[in-house]
Amino acid sequence: MRAQSPENHLRAEGPHHVCVSRAVGSSVTLNADDPLTEVEKATMHEYIGSVRWREAKTGPPHSYTVRAWDERSGPFENVVRLIRSAGHIELFFGVEYTYLSFQGLKYWTMGAPLEDTIIINRAAVDAVYGRQAVKDPSCLATFEE
Repeated sequence: MRAQSPENHLRAEGPHHVCVSRAVGSSVTLNADDPLTEVEKATMHEYIGSVRWREAKTGPPHSYTVRAWDERSGPFENVVRLIRSAGHIELFFGVEYTYLSFQGLKYWTMGAPLEDTIIINRAAVDAVYGRQAVKDPSCLATFEE
C-alpha cells in the first residue's frame, strides 16, 4: 500500500483547486482523479457499480452506501483501504478527512477504524461546503459559505 502524505495544502488556481503534496513534490487537481493503478481503478469501478447508493437527507448534498447493504464485506473493506491509502487529506469544518477522487466523484469515510467503518460517502469532486481546505492551515485558499 502507498504511504499517504500528511503534508498536503491547497492553492487557488483558475476555476478549480490544486492539492500539492510537499513530501512527494507532485500536485493533484482536486477535480481530477487521484492517481490509481489499473488494479485500483478496477476495484473502485467494480465496487461503486455494484452497491446501492442513497442520497443523504441531511448535511451537504452527497450520497452514501452502507456496509450492511452488501453481504460481501471484502470489497467494502478494500475500497475503504484504498480511499485511505491513495486519497488526499482535506479539512471539512476544521476536521481532517481523506478523500479519494475517482471518475468525477470524491469518496470518503468518517475515519473510524476499519472494523467500525460502516459508511462510504461520495459527492462531486468540485463540491465545497463551508470553510474547507486541505491539511496545511497556512494554505492560500479557504472557502466560505
